[in-house]
Amino acid sequence: MKKIKERKRYLIFKIVGNIEIDKKELDSKISAVIKRLYGIQGLVHSGYKLMVYNRHTKTGIIRCNHKDLDLVRSSLLFLPNVINSGDVNVITIKTSGTLSKAMKSLEKT
Repeated sequence: MKKIKERKRYLIFKIVGNIEIDKKELDSKISAVIKRLYGIQGLVHSGYKLMVYNRHTKTGIIRCNHKDLDLVRSSLLFLPNVINSGDVNVITIKTSGTLSKAMKSLEKT
């Protein structure tokens, strides 16, 4: 049986609010949200990975499978609850099919 290669999507996001968080901490918080909402199986099937995060501009890129893009996007809505900060919001800017185009879009924002 031939294994089908998963198609990836790159989600560009921005954190709005007064919060200082580094890449490692943000990665663990997003993983915890996905795991809490969809379980370990949802976390594994989503193919989630935080590729890039700039703590000064508070923007980043998340890689995930194309079928689970909505799963990851909906999980970002619950991120302020895990960070324990009510005045923080996560906005998705754009979705891309390649990392290089996502990086170009990230530079423009």
